[in-house]
Amino acid sequence: MQFLRCFSTPLVTAKLPLADRTADELLDVLLSQPGDQRRKRFIAALRESPSLTIWMLDRCRLNGKAMEVPTLDGLVECVDEDLPEELI
Repeated sequence: MQFLRCFSTPLVTAKLPLADRTADELLDVLLSQPGDQRRKRFIAALRESPSLTIWMLDRCRLNGKAMEVPTLDGLVECVDEDLPEELI
């Protein structure tokens, strides 16, 4: 089990659990070419991991990309290009 650390003010002390399976799925996303297949894999990983979804909302908020009604596709769009940097 790994953990994702949040950095926004309300969640600064939160460490969200990231299951090994989800970490493996994220690695597959990172290694795949940008495009529809990558987006589909990323959305599938978000569906399987509520912790990852909360972390993604936090990252989008920190990047100044607040969404009135967040969707999985919107979250992917928010960080898809910067995913490697966001995970570091």
